[in-house]
Order: sequence, then structure tokens, then C-alpha cells
Amino acid sequence: MSFLIQRILPGAAVNLLLALGAYRKRAITSSGGIVGFFLGTLIYLAGGLYFWLHLGAFFFSSTLLGRLTSHAKEKGTRVHAKDGRRDGFQVVSNAGPAAAAAVLYWMLPYPPFLVAFASSFAAANADTWAGELGMLSSRTPVSILNGKPLPLGTSGAVTTAGFWASFFGSLFIAVFFGLGYIIVVGFNSRIFFWMTVVILCGFFGSVVDSLIGASLQAEYRCTVTREHTERPYTGTSRNELVKGYPFINNDMVNFLSVSAVTLTASILTLLISA
Repeated sequence: MSFLIQRILPGAAVNLLLALGAYRKRAITSSGGIVGFFLGTLIYLAGGLYFWLHLGAFFFSSTLLGRLTSHAKEKGTRVHAKDGRRDGFQVVSNAGPAAAAAVLYWMLPYPPFLVAFASSFAAANADTWAGELGMLSSRTPVSILNGKPLPLGTSGAVTTAGFWASFFGSLFIAVFFGLGYIIVVGFNSRIFFWMTVVILCGFFGSVVDSLIGASLQAEYRCTVTREHTERPYTGTSRNELVKGYPFINNDMVNFLSVSAVTLTASILTLLISA
């Protein structure tokens, strides 16, 4: 019990400060701050500062990247259902699978859950970097399914720049994971294998996100502008569904792709290490 108290108190304090700071900087909404506080505290409780810093690396790098590129993304972001601030659903879709993996590793400290945890954030980071930097590409985005040109910001639209951003976003978390493990735990001969799994699964998650976005995510035709959008409503007018399923929005796509990566990374690590 004393261990839990010693772990919970600093974890809660750190996450409260982070949530309040992010809210004041308009990086998250109130619901995003509340959900982020609880998930962040849970991750800190399960894995300590080392685990929690993965959340910090994802959040700060993605937020900073979004701020640096915000001036060039106005056209693309009009397509999206939400603005740049993360709400509670977005926080769960990106960090929820990682929190689950962290709890599993806390209960059963086996490498597959450790690698799954890092891969989960690698996938979330890869997708976020791809979305932020992909919209800066000078080339017209194309559908990942059929290669046809698509408007900037459309779910399932990809660019070469976006693919590279996805890879480096995944690589960033993998390097952070590997170096942190060596510093905190010590060198392990399997660390480079684990890092490779994190890189590949993170990049794979971004591709899966695009595939689901292109095939299943809801897309609407605006009743006012007649342009395609992810927004189900324009004001009080309901937009016309032209593709996908209403219950599969961008948050659901993120959650499904990150969850798939988390599961894949744990199974892959288990099978190859066996």
C-alpha cells in the first residue's frame, strides 16, 4: 500500500500540472485534460517515470509539430471533424491502448507487454506526424486504396512526405524507448530487436489507420458548401453520408489502428522470442 501511495502521489501531481498547462496553452479541451490526467496517472502508476515519459514524448512532440505547421494547414483542417485541441475521446484513442499494455506489464512483467506499450505510442506518434507533415506536401494526396487524387486532409489520403513522417515518428518513439530502457534497466541483448518491432509496428499502425480511414470512416457532403467533410453536421443541418459508417469517426479509426498495433506487437514479440 505504501508503494502505491508513493507512486500515485507524484504521478498524480505531475499529470495534474501537465493537464493544467496543456489546457491553458489550448492544446487540450477540459475533457482531454481530465481523461489525460487519469490515463497519465495510470501509466505512471504502472511503469513509473520511464513509462510516463513515453506519453510525454508523444504529446509534446506532436503538439509542438502541430503548432509549428498550423499556419500551413488551414485548408486541410476544415475537412476534419475537430479542431487542433485534443478532447477526451482523442486522448483515449491515442493513449488508451498504451495504458492497457502498461497495466498488463505491471501485473505480468513480460517483454511482449513492454514492447506493446512502446509500439502503441509509436503508432499514435507515427500517425500524428504523418497527418501534420503530410498536409505540407506540395504534391496532391492520393487514396491509399486506389491511388486516385483526393482533397488535402481527407482520411485515407497519403503522400510520400506523410509516409516518411510516419516512419520518423515511429523511429522517434523507438529510440526513446531503447535508450530509456538502457538507462533505467540496463543493456539487454534483445533491445535492438524490440526497437525494430516498435519501429515496424508503429509505421504499420499509421498504414492501417489510412486503410481504415479510406474504407470505413464516415465521410459526408456538406449541405452548405457541397464539399466533403468528416463533420456530420454543419451548424444544425445534418450532412449527407457518402462513405463509411456513422459510428466510425477519426477517433474510432485511431483507436482501432493503435489497438491493432498493440496486439500485433505483443504477439510478434512473443512468437519470435519463443
